[in-house]
Amino acid sequence: MRTVAQTVLRKAGLLEDEDKFSYRYWKHKRNESGLSLFLRRVCRKTAQSVFGSRWYGGHKAGEFASRYVVEHIVRSIKGSKEEEAVGILSESIETANRKLKEYADAHQQMRGMGTTIVAAVIQGRTLLVANVGDSRLYIVGDEITQVTQDHSLVQEMVRLGQMDPQSAKNHPDKNIITRAVGVSEKVKIDIFERQLRAGEYIILCSDGLTNMVEDSVILQILHGAGSLSDKAERLIELANKNGGKDNITVIIIEPNSDEVAEC
Repeated sequence: MRTVAQTVLRKAGLLEDEDKFSYRYWKHKRNESGLSLFLRRVCRKTAQSVFGSRWYGGHKAGEFASRYVVEHIVRSIKGSKEEEAVGILSESIETANRKLKEYADAHQQMRGMGTTIVAAVIQGRTLLVANVGDSRLYIVGDEITQVTQDHSLVQEMVRLGQMDPQSAKNHPDKNIITRAVGVSEKVKIDIFERQLRAGEYIILCSDGLTNMVEDSVILQILHGAGSLSDKAERLIELANKNGGKDNITVIIIEPNSDEVAEC
């Protein structure tokens, strides 16, 4: 199954090396969210990017928001005069945010739509991550580490000491997000930088996975036998077995030796 972003990028001639990642998507009939992604060379130096988004605002408006943001990110990247990956990431997301907000303001049936986004650039041994919303990125090595921080109501309560992390997992308002692309004229983007080590995996996923499968189990599956595709399937199956209350999307990336070597 191809994502919206893959289709857009293929038509633009920008999608490369699909065998470097695996993803699986399971759509829950009662929920209206999704995740899209793409790979793209973004700098003069060797770099690879992955973008994911979870949309909301009703099925029609939400799906439009995801597609619209992806298309404008691609356009912004192609036309960017920025030299550094952080600048390209930030500029492309800010542009997409502005364009989506303008479109929503001009079309009443689309008002209130928005999308989250998580983006990663691998450049040499450096992983750069941009995040708006509650889609997550993990690095999985000997341990599993969540790189992004959720922009959600319950996470803010945890940060302020008003709730413990375990209670947050089961809180009825855990799906309320505090940041999204397209809902205001300005968007605040979190940027993270990490150094990759050989043998590490990168996971981008929706909360449909992390609400249903513990981090320790994700770690165990990633280090188990099978291809990336097999591991993604097992994660989806387990999330469904545990309740499957939301859409479930999993993107697993295993950077090859060239991508984790110096440029």
